[in-house]
Amino acid sequence: QGVAKIRAAENARKEDERIISDECAQHFVRGGRIVACLGRLNEYLSDLLLPGLHAMIVGRTKLFDDHVQAAVADGATQLVILGAGYDARAVRLPLPQACKVFEVDQPLVQARKRSCYTGISGIADKVARITFLETDFNKESIEETLRRCPNFDPTAKTVFLLEGVTQYIPTEATETTLRSISAMSPPGSRLVISYVDANTYGEREYEVAGEGYPVRAVHRLLGLTRRVGEPWISGWTKEEFASFAAD
Repeated sequence: QGVAKIRAAENARKEDERIISDECAQHFVRGGRIVACLGRLNEYLSDLLLPGLHAMIVGRTKLFDDHVQAAVADGATQLVILGAGYDARAVRLPLPQACKVFEVDQPLVQARKRSCYTGISGIADKVARITFLETDFNKESIEETLRRCPNFDPTAKTVFLLEGVTQYIPTEATETTLRSISAMSPPGSRLVISYVDANTYGEREYEVAGEGYPVRAVHRLLGLTRRVGEPWISGWTKEEFASFAAD
């Protein structure tokens, strides 16, 4: 919901000032209409508590959007969103009708998201083409999850997204997921993935955000994730992740 709130605040900007547009975001957030009405004030308050978080989330979303659209333009006919959360790309991006979308996440998250979708007018046809798949990344491989789905074609060019997920699961679960994706990706498929810098968890936080960044904000963010019961537990340095991905 925190990420959806940031997207809702960005959507409150004037259309020609937005980095991304997400009309669905406010529907996933408690008090979403207030968030939309307050608009830039939410961004201002966010930057007081967690400087730069709004810009980072919006920039990351835009980067992933661009990769999805480039992959589809390059012939990808399937989009698999892992740990989909309140990602509304299947609804808000201009995907061709032939592009199949698979959203993979925990049952409770998906149930709430689908409930929210029913309250948004004009999107029923787009929601209908989404295949919702339930899984726990710590217990089941994505390969097992997708192979039991008759709609998924392992021979089709596919774009896989893993946005804002790896920090919540053990590195071993990420490794299993990447190996599963590799096994199910024909030539021309893409993986777009984000991760948290390992220095976030240590005493060298300035290496993540630069000299002068208020380190207390990093600690505040980590404390917040613990309090809501979804602590960040995993991270890599750039060099470690490059080696990890190459393997």
